[in-house]
Amino acid sequence: MKYMHYLLTMLILLVSCQSPTGYTTPEQDRIISLLTNGVWQRKSIDEANKVEVLDSWSFEKTGKGSNRIERFENDEKVYDETFYFQWAFTTESMAVIYILRQQTGESFWQIMDLTNSVLKVQASIEDPVLNPGIEYSERTYKHNIRED
Repeated sequence: MKYMHYLLTMLILLVSCQSPTGYTTPEQDRIISLLTNGVWQRKSIDEANKVEVLDSWSFEKTGKGSNRIERFENDEKVYDETFYFQWAFTTESMAVIYILRQQTGESFWQIMDLTNSVLKVQASIEDPVLNPGIEYSERTYKHNIRED
């Protein structure tokens, strides 16, 4: 029964999310273009393990995307894996991105800033519009040209 509730919730969420394609306003087109035009990267240091992590996200206009995670120890790559996900906007203003990745489940990114060079989000495990005050982590990504 619990599985059925989960499946029903997923179906409702996917049906209710705004698709990244279709009839859009010029402002919505601008947001989609900024988000999907390249790769968004964030470097961080795991001090406990002395590891540098490069987290790269690529959003496609089709509602699909990829997340590549690379880890380096002493400037040597020790981990490199790419995960695939589906995404959609949850609001008409396109302020919240819903991400469904099989490996980690659902996440929501509330866009705080989106320019040609910076994507700043508040990432959480629940929709911040439906659950105001939800705990989140702030992340800032830099724009890079699309990797092939």
